Amino acid sequence: NDIAEKLRQGQLDIGFTALPVDPQLTTYPLILDTLFTVAPKDFRPKNIHFVTEHDLRDKTFILQESDYDRATKATLDQYKVTSNSLTYTIDDPSIIAMVESGLGFGILPALSLTSFPDYPDKVNVYAFDQDVFRTLVVATPKSQASSPIVKAMLVQIFGFMHEHYPNDLLWSH
Repeated sequence: NDIAEKLRQGQLDIGFTALPVDPQLTTYPLILDTLFTVAPKDFRPKNIHFVTEHDLRDKTFILQESDYDRATKATLDQYKVTSNSLTYTIDDPSIIAMVESGLGFGILPALSLTSFPDYPDKVNVYAFDQDVFRTLVVATPKSQASSPIVKAMLVQIFGFMHEHYPNDLLWSH
């Protein structure tokens, strides 16, 4: 959300964010980033493979206050998690550590989880019973979309995405 706002205000020429964004921005969809429930090791959902609203009833969730995005909010609303069931921390490693300590549950996107290769030793991760994801985009103010530096950066971004996420791309360049 912070990146989208800085783009809208003209403080940045290009950035990564999640949909939806202000219509003043030009966006290029990149990939869908699935959201997962991060649970303490001793938690098991009723269905072994995914969590339901019933599994999450009365659970405390630990989130990043600064990165509390629309997809996470929509997921919490969908699963009827109330605001008095939320605790905030500063970053994803803190969420993993607090969940590992049994202080609550987290919601993290797949891309964040790849930053923690040892997370399976610390916490359990479950899909939701319904598809929950955020659409990641690269965005630029409409006024900057055709600038040479933005075009050059887009070429680099699309090259990286094609190399690392060839089967997941939403937009091909």
